[in-house]
Amino acid sequence: MLTKIEALISVLQVARTKVVLNMDTPGTNSARLARVKLQVENTLKVCQKARTALSSSAAITSEEISKTDIDALCAQLGALES
Repeated sequence: MLTKIEALISVLQVARTKVVLNMDTPGTNSARLARVKLQVENTLKVCQKARTALSSSAAITSEEISKTDIDALCAQLGALES
């Protein structure tokens, strides 16, 4: 999984660079490219956080899983989508 995240981060970094370079090209839709750049950067941040989480040696224990309030966690994750 970590290898796939690393590859995705590389692709996103290249995509961000291409978007930035295209923003300076005359006749491009700067507003659209700005939105694309923001989306790529947000996705890159999520991937970087995932890489950090996957790289850490702290595994989730069975005790932590049993103590987790799944309904509250789902509610929090649902609030992030808005």
